[in-house]
Amino acid sequence: GLVYIDISQEVEFFLSVNLDMLCVTTIDGNFLKVNHAFEEVLGYPAQELEGQNFFVLVHREDKKAMLKIARQLAAKPAVVSFVIRCRCKNGRYKHLEWRSRSWGGYIYASARDITEKTRLERKLRRANEELTELTKHLQASNAKLEQMANVDELTGAYNRHFFDRQISACMSR
Repeated sequence: GLVYIDISQEVEFFLSVNLDMLCVTTIDGNFLKVNHAFEEVLGYPAQELEGQNFFVLVHREDKKAMLKIARQLAAKPAVVSFVIRCRCKNGRYKHLEWRSRSWGGYIYASARDITEKTRLERKLRRANEELTELTKHLQASNAKLEQMANVDELTGAYNRHFFDRQISACMSR
């Protein structure tokens, strides 16, 4: 017959050593179990979160997207990946990358703090936008300098410098 082995201590040990945030919630989003990483990342001890609803942590601007994800998880046991901002105990928000799956009436989820990665990506995007603008400005300046070097400002006619360069180019050909 079927032999039942209690592995609850092993599961507790596994939860305690995992670097990622791990949790089990009801389909409605009530925390049943969270590991120590929640305290390390968000500042909430497990006892404070267990029994609370996950949505109390979600940034108000992300709640609509989170509701859609919750409906997906309730409808079928698919693995869903998403990024949302969650409130820390100190009131700040962190960007968390989640991977969740519903099974047997529960949602099993893991998360990682990607706040620094998100900040660096935004900074890089801004730097690239500034570089693009600077490049456009330099190209316009170069065109203006080229015109100033080749055209007489008063008459608008090509100057001697322009003709000297044209003659050199023709002689090289």
